[in-house]
Amino acid sequence: MKLGPFGWEEVGSGALGENADIHAMALHNGALYVGGIFDWVGDNVPAQNFARWDGQQWCGFGSDFNLGRVLAIESLNDTLFVAGGFRYIDSTLVNGIAKWVGGDFTANCGAINGTADGTGPASISLFPNPAAHTLHIQFSSFQAKQATLTVHSAAGRLQYREQLKLSPQLQQHQVDVSAWPPGVYFLRLQTKEWQAVRRFVKTGTG
Repeated sequence: MKLGPFGWEEVGSGALGENADIHAMALHNGALYVGGIFDWVGDNVPAQNFARWDGQQWCGFGSDFNLGRVLAIESLNDTLFVAGGFRYIDSTLVNGIAKWVGGDFTANCGAINGTADGTGPASISLFPNPAAHTLHIQFSSFQAKQATLTVHSAAGRLQYREQLKLSPQLQQHQVDVSAWPPGVYFLRLQTKEWQAVRRFVKTGTG
């Protein structure tokens, strides 16, 4: 019997921040809500400690949780509840628990991760991962396009930027990471129509 593909894959680059950590998740109205302690989600979308993933993109709420992390999320009777180590949300006194009454409002949303209509990337992969000296990028596109390649640190700092020309043929590109500080990085390949984000780890000191 032949088994299909299996394994783990990132969810739109996940949560980012100096000490980013997710403590809670819940499904509500067909979307996944996550809470914890973080500053950004996905492609550097501002989202302080609370965000929504709809299967294609991350969105933030623009809410200030008074520097307190979100520890629990629950959906009850079509109402979303959050609880955690905060007293205020956007200057409203809630004493650690609150319910969302803002409908489907979101303050910030990232670009949709790829497309399925023949305009997105056909493939993109990174190796070796972890990388100590040179990161190899292998990619192809369904259409010839101009793209921007950027790399951000886990704290959201721009580490690298370059313009590339994509083609339907398989291409390889190299980035010298030997002088970069060790840690987690997020590589983004973006055109006007789509973006693809991949996570990699830099090891060693060069």
